[in-house]
Amino acid sequence: MEFFYQAKKRSGEMTEGVVEAHNENDAVSVLHDQGLVILALEAKEKGVFKKDIGSVLIKPSNRDVVFFSRQLATLIGADVPLITSLNTLAEQADNPSFKKILKDITEMVDAGSSLSGALARYPNVFSDFFVSLVRSGETAGKLHEVSNYLADYLEKQAEIKSKTMGALIYPAFLLLAVIAVFIVLFFGFPLLDLPPVIPQILTIVQEAGVEDLPFSTRLLLFVNQALFDFWFLILGFLAIMAFWIFNYFKTPEGREKYDRVKLKLPLLKKAIQGIYLARLSETLATLVKAGVPILDSLEITSSVVGNSVYKKALLEAKSEVSKGAKISEVFIKYPEFIPPIITQMISIGEKTGKLDLILEHISRFYSNEADAIIRNLPSIIEPVVILGFGGVVFIIVSGVLLPLFSIIR
Repeated sequence: MEFFYQAKKRSGEMTEGVVEAHNENDAVSVLHDQGLVILALEAKEKGVFKKDIGSVLIKPSNRDVVFFSRQLATLIGADVPLITSLNTLAEQADNPSFKKILKDITEMVDAGSSLSGALARYPNVFSDFFVSLVRSGETAGKLHEVSNYLADYLEKQAEIKSKTMGALIYPAFLLLAVIAVFIVLFFGFPLLDLPPVIPQILTIVQEAGVEDLPFSTRLLLFVNQALFDFWFLILGFLAIMAFWIFNYFKTPEGREKYDRVKLKLPLLKKAIQGIYLARLSETLATLVKAGVPILDSLEITSSVVGNSVYKKALLEAKSEVSKGAKISEVFIKYPEFIPPIITQMISIGEKTGKLDLILEHISRFYSNEADAIIRNLPSIIEPVVILGFGGVVFIIVSGVLLPLFSIIR
């Protein structure tokens, strides 16, 4: 079993976490052996049937967390006590799952827990990034400012994600249209009584005994024969390949290869790198400005950047910085993914002691560039999709019409 605990170290410092033990007595023994004074100990619930049905069906969204951050900043800024603020936000929450979480957090804080410690109980709702910023705000007495930072950051990330998805809708629709046309032409559409056009025309061509068939016609004949004779093998092969690829990309090696390929895609390379660099610089800038220690900032940024290549660079930077090196000395090893201008600016920030300001400038630049890239994303992708669509249409039309012209003549 796993037990969540809150305890005090011999130095007087508060700590919390999860300990694994067979029962509560064993958990107490483990914590006492570590020299901790236990303040709270509770078994972690497991299983869907132990949870409120609302928390299972309606999970908290990013919008709920943004609203919580913004309203908390407003209430604290108005000198409303923290417990009162949390109670108010719990009552106002529309999402039943989020309402329950906020009530639990309020009870824990009222019982003596820190806000960051209570938030850490819900890692699926409040990320390490969120909890670390709140912890830094509590330590520095800047919870109001930190809450505003969090709301701004989460809104920005949600906006980037929304714009990216919106930019990809039209190209995705075109691609699906190409696949749908291909399926209808080869297999028909029984619901609308549409027969398989291509196989019927190719049968006429074969029966007419046309010699010297063009390459496009021979290609269509091959595809048609393969689809009708070996469709089950093709379907099985595609299913196995999809399963293998899906599982391979879940491994560390596969994930890194996939992320590297993503960052090197022709035409999209600059767009994809810009989005990740904006996220990296904005996250790191927010953490450093909020007073989070640089080693913690690098580790947290690595967990939210969303790309294993940048994650590797950040974790390497953390390791080297802990030995006395500089971030720029690590980033310079990744010129393919981290532009030299960023490395140079970070180096200047490290030398002048103004790393937070430099990171803010980098963040602002790449955030604006990411916005511009996302706006132009459809114009980058559409020509590629249209060319692909045109190529498929050309092969089908030429493969069907050229032999028909020969028959007519």
